[in-house]
Amino acid sequence: MPTATATPTPVVLRPAYLPLALREACQPTQRRADVALVLDASTSMLDPAGTGRTKLDAARDAARVFLDQLRLGAGDRAALVSFNGAATLDQPLTDVRADLDRALGAIRVAPLTRLDLGVGTAHAELVGPRRQPGVAVVILLTDGRANPVPVEAAVDAARLAKADGILVFTVGLGDDLDFEALTQMASRPQYFFRAATADALADIYRDIAGEIPCPPGAFWGGRAVTP
Repeated sequence: MPTATATPTPVVLRPAYLPLALREACQPTQRRADVALVLDASTSMLDPAGTGRTKLDAARDAARVFLDQLRLGAGDRAALVSFNGAATLDQPLTDVRADLDRALGAIRVAPLTRLDLGVGTAHAELVGPRRQPGVAVVILLTDGRANPVPVEAAVDAARLAKADGILVFTVGLGDDLDFEALTQMASRPQYFFRAATADALADIYRDIAGEIPCPPGAFWGGRAVTP
């Protein structure tokens, strides 16, 4: 009587998914940031802001607080742009704190508010020959509305900067602001900060410093990670 032959059982291979736990954090030593501080230098910035300061004085003080958070000389650098009817690169990218402080003190005011030129000048510096590998950031502060050019020009300028991988933060001081446009200009809605008074600026700039991520290439999967 012939012996029965066993029928082989088919083997079905299925993918196995294993959990991956990532405990990555952005450490200060991993972050290399080029930051352009863009400050409104229109005549309204000479209005009093309380505690014996003008709004421009308060903006300068907040910028200094921000610079205190950077690792200047150890990877981070900053530039300064001021704008009114024109925009000026007051200090190209540098890690020399004394040069930045000197530029902050030398800002001069004039009429009009060309938000678009402020963003465009910062954008040009952050993609220019002084650019280093790492994160590029624009932080724009204004106390008013775009004048005389429609605010859409500033929104477009910010869009071009973001298309080049630049992270954009916007800060509005006071109530006479185009809140919608400033939100559109920022890289995320939460990256628009409103300072009801000039006294709030220092804390806002300190918070922004904490939002600057490490470069995406520093982490698994090319993720950008904040401190």
